[in-house]
Amino acid sequence: MDNKDIWGLTKKYISPINDIILDNAKYYLHLKLATPEEDMKNSTDLIGELKVKLAIRVRDPRWDGKISRDLTIRAQAKYGGRTELDKLRSGEFLADYYFYFWGDGQSGILDWILVDMNKFKEKGLQDLEKPIIPNGDGTGFVAYKIDQLKESSCLVAGTL
Repeated sequence: MDNKDIWGLTKKYISPINDIILDNAKYYLHLKLATPEEDMKNSTDLIGELKVKLAIRVRDPRWDGKISRDLTIRAQAKYGGRTELDKLRSGEFLADYYFYFWGDGQSGILDWILVDMNKFKEKGLQDLEKPIIPNGDGTGFVAYKIDQLKESSCLVAGTL
């Protein structure tokens, strides 16, 4: 499965993704008081600032026949390319939050988690020695248990 296929898979879930991302805006929308000048010139009292980068991943039941409830991060690429884990370790993974969800194979979301990736990196979870689990297609991943994310204060919202 290439990136085009993966993006196509994610797009079919875009409506519920949108709803969940907007419902959780409190984690990445910052409010500040307007300056006296902004208040007097623009009738503005409060300013919302939104500067966030989101990574979005779906676990689809067709990939593994079952859906394990853990966060998986690609750690081995089929043709030796850079993986998400490589990017996390080098500082190139720039997403602030990871919206990770389990799809039903159609367009519904069964479960989801929102992970603060800055806290994830701050806690050093990307540097933990974890076994690479093969996908059977030349790629592999490492798995992080939901409890581990909760204990590390990385899990900010979700259904699990």
